[in-house]
Amino acid sequence: MIARWVLILAGMLKGPVLATYELYGAESPFFFPLPYLLIWLGTLILGGGWLVRGPFSDIDFPAEVLGGLFLFVGAMLHMYRDPIAHYLRRATPLPRWANHLVMQTTRVERRRIAFMWLRLPLRTRLLYNYNTAAFFKWTELVILATV
Repeated sequence: MIARWVLILAGMLKGPVLATYELYGAESPFFFPLPYLLIWLGTLILGGGWLVRGPFSDIDFPAEVLGGLFLFVGAMLHMYRDPIAHYLRRATPLPRWANHLVMQTTRVERRRIAFMWLRLPLRTRLLYNYNTAAFFKWTELVILATV
């Protein structure tokens, strides 16, 4: 899961970000991956710390404290997601391609792009995940086709 979130933040997985644009409602959706990344990082540190401090090693690493801290901060960010998102809307969202998409399209166009993403074949989605320039050409075609 950590690798998945790193790929999303690096801009190499576009599906989860586009899935947030499918949502209906009064407010524009905000993609905020930091709580989930911290929760999974805390889980990895807790599990990895107990493996490192096994009976065969002399390493004294406080994995419980560090992993628990990451879990606590991730849980607090998840619980207070809406107030934090209100303040972070002014900051540029990660990844960069999502910021570019938000600035260049309207909410209705992003929703159409997100729903058209679901109709793409798997190989095409894999191509657009890693090739951002081709993805933006495809988004322009989607916008032109739905106008």
